[in-house]
Amino acid sequence: GFTAIGGELAEKLQVSLDGEQIRGYVYEAAEAERKALKEEVAGKLVFLKLDAATGNCSNYLGINVRYLNGQERKTRTLAVLPISRYHIPSEIKGMVRETFKRFDIPKENVLASVTW
Repeated sequence: GFTAIGGELAEKLQVSLDGEQIRGYVYEAAEAERKALKEEVAGKLVFLKLDAATGNCSNYLGINVRYLNGQERKTRTLAVLPISRYHIPSEIKGMVRETFKRFDIPKENVLASVTW
């Protein structure tokens, strides 16, 4: 099955299928994406867009930004975070602030919160 095919492919690519190694690959890829996004939004004016979702009896908050990159309009997700079942404004505000802090987006660069 997959183990035989995956093992052969992993060997050819010189990667490991060990759980810890895979977790490391995912972490490294996520950090690289985060760094690239941080550089892309640096100094730009952004619109904040929040999305909420529920799955498996859990609630999540999506923190997105919309901005112009040259002439291209972009929407990027900065974070998807679990939230309490009570969508407390102070909790959401804190999550947005922490996320913006992580991406070095000053509140002065946030033009508005949008819903479209």
